[in-house]
Amino acid sequence: MDLTCDSCAYNLYALNLSNKAVLAMSIKFYISIIVLPILLWSCGNPSARKPEAVPTVAALPKGVKAPMNNPSTAKKAHLGKLLFYDPILSGGKDISCVSCHHPATGYAEFLDLSIGSNGKGLGSKRVFNTPNTIPLMKRNSPTILNTAYNGIREKGDYDPENAAMFWDDRIKSLEKQALEPIKTLEEMRGHHFEKKQILTEVAERLEAIPEYKKLFAAAFGSNAPIDSIHIAKAIAAFERTLVANNSRFD
Repeated sequence: MDLTCDSCAYNLYALNLSNKAVLAMSIKFYISIIVLPILLWSCGNPSARKPEAVPTVAALPKGVKAPMNNPSTAKKAHLGKLLFYDPILSGGKDISCVSCHHPATGYAEFLDLSIGSNGKGLGSKRVFNTPNTIPLMKRNSPTILNTAYNGIREKGDYDPENAAMFWDDRIKSLEKQALEPIKTLEEMRGHHFEKKQILTEVAERLEAIPEYKKLFAAAFGSNAPIDSIHIAKAIAAFERTLVANNSRFD
C-alpha cells in the first residue's frame, strides 16, 4: 500500500514537472515568434522611437523685462523700495513687505507657515503678539529674488504681464501680486479694515505725507494720483531690481 502511494506521488510529481517544462517552452516560443520580431523592428525603425525631451538649462538673461505700461526707472524703484519697507501699507501699521521678505533671510522666511499681521521679529524668530486672533498664513513666504524672471521659457523669453506669482500661480504679474498681501487678513490687512477698504485707506495715508507726494510725482508725473495702481507699479519696479543673475553659473 505504501509503495503504491509512493508511486502515485512520484507520478504526480513527474507530471507536474512535465507541465512546467511544456509551459516554459510555450513561453519561449511565444517570445521568439511574436515579441522578439516586434522589439527588433522597433529598434531598427527610427520612426518607431520617440526620443525623450531633454530640458534645456541656461543662464538667466542679463536684463529684466518690464510691462509696457510700467517701464522701470530709478525713481520708481526708489519709491517702491520705501513702500516695501514701510509698515504704513498694513492695516495696523505693524508689518511691512520686508517683514516676511527680509534680505537677511534671502528675501524669504524660515517658518513653515508665515506670520503676518500682529506679529513681531524676523525669520525663524517671528512670533505672534499676545493676545492674538490672526491665523497663520496658508503657506510660507517664498523668496522674491528673481521673481522678475517668473514665467521664463527655455530660450529666455517671458511676458512680465502674464508671469505667474505665488506658490499656486494664482496671480499674474508683479504689479498684481504687490497688492494681494495688503488685502489679505492674515498677511497685512488684519482686522482693522475690510478687504474692499484697505487699498483706499493706504492711498489716503500716503497722500497725507508730503514727502511721499513728492516721490510719487517724481516717479509718475505731477498729475498721477496716489492710488493702488501706482503703489503696485512702484513696488513691482523695486522687486525687478532684486535679481541674482551674476553667479558663476550665469
